[in-house]
Amino acid sequence: MFSEDAQPLTIRNRAAAIFVAAFAALAFAGDATSVLYPAPVQFHWILPLDWLLPHPAVILANIFFYAYLWWLVLFFFRRTREKERIIVVCWSIDMVEGQLNPFVPRVVAVLLQYLTTAAMTVALFIALLILLRILRDRGEHSAATPSE
Repeated sequence: MFSEDAQPLTIRNRAAAIFVAAFAALAFAGDATSVLYPAPVQFHWILPLDWLLPHPAVILANIFFYAYLWWLVLFFFRRTREKERIIVVCWSIDMVEGQLNPFVPRVVAVLLQYLTTAAMTVALFIALLILLRILRDRGEHSAATPSE
């Protein structure tokens, strides 16, 4: 699917690092809130198109959307390296938990929520490490260039 010499998707600049860290913080906050204040889990489609399409079409649309999400996970997993790959894995754990939660017993759902919160803690920590590395490298670069 990809050539071996393809450019890996890495977080190279400050804006990308801030974007990843912000979304990791947002996901972590949502998962931590779910652990601290658990709510009853009910099944719902990710694309709630019941008002627009007949039920079989809604099922088909959601299956295609979930397949697309998994294709994106595989795409990003194959194109990332090192720390960025760990972030992709943590986001994948969060996505799987969201899909499985309505179908498992309540005890398992709570354990999955703790696992997801731990995964997003790791993703946030790594995103912040990447951001700090980029800011440090930028500071060293500006200190190394002579100012006139």
